[in-house]
Amino acid sequence: MSSENSKYINNLRIIPQIGLFITSYTPLFLIIIIKVIAKNSDFLYWGGFNWNSFLTFLSKFGLVTGATMIILLSFLVVKLTLMNLEASIDNGILVRVNNVNNKSSEIISYIATYIIPFVYDANEPIDFLIMFLLIAIIFVIYINSPLLIVNPILGLKYGIYEVTFMQNGVSKSAIVLSQNKYLLEGNVIKLLSIGHKIYYSKKI
Repeated sequence: MSSENSKYINNLRIIPQIGLFITSYTPLFLIIIIKVIAKNSDFLYWGGFNWNSFLTFLSKFGLVTGATMIILLSFLVVKLTLMNLEASIDNGILVRVNNVNNKSSEIISYIATYIIPFVYDANEPIDFLIMFLLIAIIFVIYINSPLLIVNPILGLKYGIYEVTFMQNGVSKSAIVLSQNKYLLEGNVIKLLSIGHKIYYSKKI
């Protein structure tokens, strides 16, 4: 029974989930990176190839460099995930939208978390460890909720909607990530499940 139920929680593998999560916090991470670079700007000079220069770079910009690489890798993962969903959308179910509610505005409340860097000054490794633990807790909640597609980066290209539709004579509701940023009642769309009541959609 547990394995049967688990498939309705999230149909994406863990790597795409992590990629979506990290990209959703990209603006926050970029603000932190800019703050760290600005704070350590006195160390932004060429010190040559030597052990002391390497240690200085690692202590002042190591976390920033690592974070930048993770962000870029996450963007690649999300890009490949979206390409895979697009290639698989024809296998989705065909439905007509009965009601639609634009949920893209919820991204604003998500962005509200980005005020954290302005009140939080992460200077020591322990500060980043605390932030990492907090983000890890949020991640567990994130992957099992519609927050999976409430993503400010995705919101630049995709629409996020709550829709109702009929399937096998039963009225159902879902949160959808749509290629169409102007989804309307009566539109016919393809839905591809990516989680519990979470779908990737394409207007027909």
